[in-house]
Amino acid sequence: MSKIYLPIGYKPRVPDDKRGEYMNRIYDSNYLLPGAENMELAELADFADFAEERAAEDVAKEELKVAKGSDIVDNMSREQTKGALKEFLNWRARKRGKKEPYAKG
Repeated sequence: MSKIYLPIGYKPRVPDDKRGEYMNRIYDSNYLLPGAENMELAELADFADFAEERAAEDVAKEELKVAKGSDIVDNMSREQTKGALKEFLNWRARKRGKKEPYAKG
């Protein structure tokens, strides 16, 4: 899911009314809602609930990906994985200024 990041200013520190509470919930869920200051409270409450549910789903998906392992490594053969690791080690050796490659082959 792609997210759009727009400059919205700062997060209200202490919400003084329901609108501020809903806006904090939306902000804490990593969503931005331009024009939230002018929305009706019922719409804002619905969007806050949606944002929290969606954020929980995103966290669950990420945890599942981490538990399952990287899709890229799973789809690579053993030789491809070894080759990629050798390329990385050689790149790191060049970056550190070593003249001989770390992994030959």
